[in-house]
Amino acid sequence: MQIIQDQETARAALQKFMRSLKKSAAKVTADIRWRGRAWEGETYWNQAECFWFSFEGESGLFRLRLGLREPADAAPLEPVCELAFDESGADGEASGLLLRFGSDVLLAYAAPVPLVQFLGAHEYDFTVLQAVPQQGEPREALVISSAGADTAPAGVARFVRAVRDFQAWKAQGLLPADGHDIDFGPSLTLNSAGRDLPSPRLLELATRSLREQLDKFSESRNLGHRTGYTRHGQLVLADAKQSVAAVFQVEADLDPANLQEAVGRLILSRLPLHAARFLALPGTLGAFFTQALHRHGIHVLTYKHTQDMSVVFDAEAVFDIVRGDD
Repeated sequence: MQIIQDQETARAALQKFMRSLKKSAAKVTADIRWRGRAWEGETYWNQAECFWFSFEGESGLFRLRLGLREPADAAPLEPVCELAFDESGADGEASGLLLRFGSDVLLAYAAPVPLVQFLGAHEYDFTVLQAVPQQGEPREALVISSAGADTAPAGVARFVRAVRDFQAWKAQGLLPADGHDIDFGPSLTLNSAGRDLPSPRLLELATRSLREQLDKFSESRNLGHRTGYTRHGQLVLADAKQSVAAVFQVEADLDPANLQEAVGRLILSRLPLHAARFLALPGTLGAFFTQALHRHGIHVLTYKHTQDMSVVFDAEAVFDIVRGDD
């Protein structure tokens, strides 16, 4: 895939992309801290997707900073990542890439190998292409969105959360290559800054689609099961006798902190002990963590987002587990 090297085309694509992002975001002023710098700047907050962005241009570079913490928090905003686009396409080290795709332009991230490996291992639904720069070796390009697409905000939100998930797994020593050295010195100082927000839109879309497909599958097989909610908001699957047969905890990302809370909610539940427990996630956890959860009676249910932002998953496998056929 060829990196765009025409400055006029690059600027037009970036302008179209930013119009798409701004259209669904509110302008705010916030304190930003990034790589030793701190400043008050114009920021945009997308309430539906729960991410913020700010941007600036300098010396032919367009810098787009992206984060997940709500600007209303008192603490300064710290970006999850920065995309630096070289409008001339000549900088082979720029982190942001503009790729020609027929008559369209794709915005992509020059992803480091460990990130690409993480996304592949956990089955994140991203397209990774080989981008050819003007000079130097081809680079792995993780496609974020088409310039100007209506789905650009959703694509950016998914990208930022995927990068944040990778950073969090690495920071907590959860990646396969991480060691298990023990530090017998003073206790570690952990980051106590505000938590990133899960996307309510992604959660709502995933939960609604999950319900619809479970109900449709049950109806098509005359199983007599129906989905519903407990008074505490837990999604459950009830059998023909209105007894809870399964409970679902749906998450919109793989943030370790969110996963720990979700597992806790599944274990610390007053629902029947015989009810199957499912942790529904947009990616896999890998064999180690899947087996660890299975020993606690929790099944990992992986779903994928479609282009219309509904989800697909193996409903038959869910009912096999519920019936004890797995």
